Amino acid sequence: MAKNLGLAISCVVALMTVSTPIFAADLLFDSQKGQLTITLRDGSKRTFEAGNNTVNPSADPTEIDAHGPAPKGKFPVQKPISTGGSKPYGPFFFPVGAVVSGNPADVARKRGIGIHGDRNGPNSKTLGCIRVNDATDQELFSINLTDAIVTIEIR
Repeated sequence: MAKNLGLAISCVVALMTVSTPIFAADLLFDSQKGQLTITLRDGSKRTFEAGNNTVNPSADPTEIDAHGPAPKGKFPVQKPISTGGSKPYGPFFFPVGAVVSGNPADVARKRGIGIHGDRNGPNSKTLGCIRVNDATDQELFSINLTDAIVTIEIR
């Protein structure tokens, strides 16, 4: 029985190792260039087309429900949420901003800002989110499995 228990524990540890990212990755969104760049654990970088084409581009980015551009600054990125492939959000939604005791703790999280996919790509209108195409959304999710995306700097 001890042998079987040891094997079971080894399998659980192996599963945890595969499904739990060990390394961190960071994102940089440059709103002027329309680019989202990810820096991986080995220092390599990948750049994707991205947009923040909001329905109210002149709104104050710190105002809740104004639907203006994403606020500038550095924010944590939460674990991605599967959207079931919804057309407005693409396959995954990466919430941006801090959460403390289950509550939004900064302007990005209070506004519901996130990184997500389609409608018709990065130039589609958003309520403040950073939009990528579905292929990029899927790729970010895949990268996140081994290199957890932990922060984003929005410029």
